Amino acid sequence: MLLKQSDVKGRLNLLRYGLIVVVVMSFILGLLVPFVIAQPYAVEINALADAVEAAGGNPERANIQITDFVDEAVIVTVVVAVVSVLIYFGYRAWLMNQQGGAAQSGDASTQSS
Repeated sequence: MLLKQSDVKGRLNLLRYGLIVVVVMSFILGLLVPFVIAQPYAVEINALADAVEAAGGNPERANIQITDFVDEAVIVTVVVAVVSVLIYFGYRAWLMNQQGGAAQSGDASTQSS
């Protein structure tokens, strides 16, 4: 399979932009998913705190902000970014090998004639 240089560049650009989208989405999901899961529990805990407060107690309130999960989102994003870089360079090496291998096998067949 003979790949032109423009084909290789096009494939690498497509992969690069796709991986950028994956990294950005991993940050957004890493931020939103824990918040969406924890928020209903905070509402329930605060409802229980209302009952305890009505009974004369002094309970702590659950206050969950979306910024509470930035650390976890950054960790997930860094891991996904590292994996994305490895995928990109691995695919790039494979494409270059395919391109070089096709050119070398083509050269070998023309030399033997």
